[in-house]
Amino acid sequence: KKRKKQQTNALVSCVRLCVCLSFHFFFSVSLTRSTRPTCVCSQSRCAADPVDEPRSRRNRSRLCSRQELRAFSPDSQRERRRRRKGRREEEEEPNKQQQRLIVTTTRTMTRSSSVILTLAVVITLAIASSLSDAATVTWSGPTSGNQYWNHASNWDSNAVPTRDDDVVISVAGVHDPLAVLPPDDGSVHEAKSLRIDGGVNTTVWLGSLARDFECLGDLELVSGVVDGVSASHVIVKGSFIWWAGSSVMGVGSSMVIERTVGTAAGIVMRSATEPATLPWTLYGRQVTVTASPNAFQWSDGAGGELHADHNAAIKLTADDAELVLDSAYASGDVSYAFIGDGASTDPLLSMTGESNKFKFVPAVPASASLTMSNFRFYNTHDLSTFTCSGAKLNITGGSQFITEGVFTLDTSCALTVHGAGTEVTHGLKAVISIPSPGVHASTGGSKTTFSALSQISVHAFTVQDAGTIVDIKDGARVDPVSYFESGPGTTLKVLGDTSVTGHADLDGNVELGIFSVGASAPLTLRSTLVLEATNANKMFRA
Repeated sequence: KKRKKQQTNALVSCVRLCVCLSFHFFFSVSLTRSTRPTCVCSQSRCAADPVDEPRSRRNRSRLCSRQELRAFSPDSQRERRRRRKGRREEEEEPNKQQQRLIVTTTRTMTRSSSVILTLAVVITLAIASSLSDAATVTWSGPTSGNQYWNHASNWDSNAVPTRDDDVVISVAGVHDPLAVLPPDDGSVHEAKSLRIDGGVNTTVWLGSLARDFECLGDLELVSGVVDGVSASHVIVKGSFIWWAGSSVMGVGSSMVIERTVGTAAGIVMRSATEPATLPWTLYGRQVTVTASPNAFQWSDGAGGELHADHNAAIKLTADDAELVLDSAYASGDVSYAFIGDGASTDPLLSMTGESNKFKFVPAVPASASLTMSNFRFYNTHDLSTFTCSGAKLNITGGSQFITEGVFTLDTSCALTVHGAGTEVTHGLKAVISIPSPGVHASTGGSKTTFSALSQISVHAFTVQDAGTIVDIKDGARVDPVSYFESGPGTTLKVLGDTSVTGHADLDGNVELGIFSVGASAPLTLRSTLVLEATNANKMFRA
């Protein structure tokens, strides 16, 4: 019924537009003809009207003035004919030029009007056809047995969805658990848009070995699971709208989010509660976002946890891609977390395009935190930026965090690198900024490396717990540091040219290159100090 109503409305609109354009066409033609000049001559053939036939002598006499009928002698008639012929030739020349111009203009306008009318009718019919074919198709299939996408009896329209249909699978409480399976005959597997709003036990399988699943608009996963067989592919032309509590699975499968239609981000993370109480789960599937600049938006609700397990990954590959965490929640602590399983060997979140941006900008920074636990994050382009405006940035639990570009924490943010196996590496061209009163804290057996040529502007360094390492390579440029503190069992290597304006309380294994301590700054050495004086330009000054 809906489809018939849409078809009727589209047909009525088409007819109306055709009628209006027809009036425009005929009015243009009649207007062109009405612009011809009227006959003002008294000749047998009007030069201004090339389509008139020669008139009879009787009709010709009616066009002539009475004075021209007063004499009909042969001589006088011949003389008059000669004079009239001469005048006629003089008068007809400009009329003939005007005639040719009018005929050409008339034909041009007539052809243009015909072309416009034809194109308008074709476009209107195409729009009407597309509108009449579009429909919302809802799953109505069983909970077992015949659950294949390509079986018409499983849809309320009694027809398999096409690329012109908005598909809805909403079966919570009715057909839960449910599995919607891909076509069993290798047929086309596609939709204009797809919304999955099932129960926790609802699984929709997208893509097969024979066919990719293609969604021409948005794919929205409200609840349930999107799964796929190994090596299957899902292509989303719009946005992937991902709600907390749902899961994307498929070991060895992939999803490509192109976002060539719409204005939302490639991935949009949403939660029905504030703060978010349910996690987002990505298991085994490789998700690639090629959209730019708005690639990943995690802003709806208050924080939450994204779990990526079993070599799952999110890859932002476009230049100028942006990943933004900016919850407006202001009623309490806001906590975002990227959590891995520790078994993945590849980065779980990577940004590889030129000039990409990672932004953590919550509305109330003082109560916000961002945690990466057992998680691999690679931001590998030297023109990339990582900006954190929250109160705490925690890299823990065996995470690997690699950044090559600008790494900036604002004045309200502190960085903690914690846990055995946790590694933070700032690349050769990295620019690190942690202004006062921010602190770069390394604890729990973690390791932080600042590569040569990196530029370091950090208010203070603390290194605590046995096995913790901070290594500032030779060649790194270090701005004046307020204080250095290292505890027993730690390793602190500061081989770059470094100066301390406050105090230096050093314990554990300490290796220093050019290390300057101010006149009023206390220096405490509690363990062995190794001075790396490999050349005359390296020294310890106090």
